[in-house]
Amino acid sequence: MTEPFSENGTTDKDRLPQKAASPPEQRSGGEPTPLQRKQAVWDAKRRELEERIPDLVEGMTETVVAFEMHGINTLASSEGAVDFEHDLLTPWVDIGAPNTLIFTQVGQEETYKRILRERGIPENEIVDQDSKAFSDALKETWNNDSTEAYKQWEGKTDPMAHQLEGLLHAFYQERDISEDLRIQAGQLKNDGRWTVVCGDIAEHFHQEITSTSNRTSEEAATILLARRTEMLAFTEFLRDRYLNASNEETVSPSSEET
Repeated sequence: MTEPFSENGTTDKDRLPQKAASPPEQRSGGEPTPLQRKQAVWDAKRRELEERIPDLVEGMTETVVAFEMHGINTLASSEGAVDFEHDLLTPWVDIGAPNTLIFTQVGQEETYKRILRERGIPENEIVDQDSKAFSDALKETWNNDSTEAYKQWEGKTDPMAHQLEGLLHAFYQERDISEDLRIQAGQLKNDGRWTVVCGDIAEHFHQEITSTSNRTSEEAATILLARRTEMLAFTEFLRDRYLNASNEETVSPSSEET
């Protein structure tokens, strides 16, 4: 199942403004402080992402930068939307190694092509991962071994997921928040990427499959705003952690292509 919007983009216009960064103090004589040098690296990463991803949403820019500065490669992101037909009811970020794979199981691609032939469906260059044929091929090969290419990709992705888990654990050590808002990560999509969301993973997995919700539009708008606020708080936590970390603790920013 693919993300509903283009790489790191969304069409939702109800955006929560990002908190502006406060410029650190400068040493006398104009020499930049260590804090200023780190802020400059952060700002350079933001400019690089904005140039590389033209449709990067303003409301998610700092969050994407924060993930990347902690060595977590991002694949896509969105602020979420109240419109259940087009997005999740939460801001979200997909993380994982670059170059995700369409076919992850041994024999999956061949099975998919066979199903297309049997059903008289023309084969296109772009694989429709939302199609029933793709879903049926995945179900048929689900218990097969993963391909070697996928195992290599997974080997690069898993450390990022563990890094994120550690950051979330630190963030929530002294933070009391309801489960409806708590940030979690799970594999919502079939290609193995991890999706970082606010709220229960099962809620968003169910929503992606059925595009339904038992909340009214007013309730949905309220919780979406609260979840955006929570994601922004995590972003500020990551930013402060990066800027205030010692040189030994600083993680190298992710420089891999998304």
